[in-house]
This record gives sequence, structure tokens and C-alpha cells, in this order.
Amino acid sequence: LIYRPLLMSSVVPTLAQSRGVRIGLVDTIFLIVLASSCALSVPLVGALLTFALMIGPPAAARTLASRPLRALSMSILFSVLTLWAAIASSYLADWPVGFFVGTYGALLYVSVRAWVHYQSHSVTR
Repeated sequence: LIYRPLLMSSVVPTLAQSRGVRIGLVDTIFLIVLASSCALSVPLVGALLTFALMIGPPAAARTLASRPLRALSMSILFSVLTLWAAIASSYLADWPVGFFVGTYGALLYVSVRAWVHYQSHSVTR
């Protein structure tokens, strides 16, 4: 519901304000959504790993996608896959979920960056 106003107010706030977007309201709604997602994920993976889950997969998605909606969709997909893989790995290895969330998030980001770097250099050759 707030995708377009949030995108516009994030990229060009003066244009958004001139088009009638209430930037303060959009910012408040975004912060409520962010706080809710953090509060819902803390019981499962912990406070520090919530940070890892909200940074690694979205950073990988941003690296791959050139459009905001595609990056958002990929970010959600990567986060869910990272969390489910971490839960499954934790069950199988009998290690904490947090270890796998941090590891898989970092591996995802590093592998995406390496792949994009490789693709950009293979095109220029």
C-alpha cells in the first residue's frame, strides 16, 4: 500500500512532497512495519541475527536487481529461504539457528557479489 509513496519519498523527497505525498506519515508507517517485522523475528532468531537476516539477503537482492520492486521481491524470497535453510540445518546439525542464519546470509551476499563481478568481467573480455 505504501510502496510507491515510500519509493518516491526515499528517492526524491521534494518531488514527493510537491505531489502531495505526506512524507511524515509514510515514514511513520514504514517504521511501524519495520518494528513489527523485527519484533516478530526476534523470538525465532534473536536480536543480533534479526539484523543479519534483514541485511544480508536484501543486500544480495539489491546487487542482483535493477528495479526496486524486483529487489523487494527477491529480498523477501532470499530472506525466507535463508531462514528455512537455517532452521533445517540447525535441526540436522543440532547447532544454534543463529549460526546458520549469519553464515547463510553472509555466504549469499558474498556469492552474489562474486557472481556479479564475474559476469561483469566476462562481458568486457
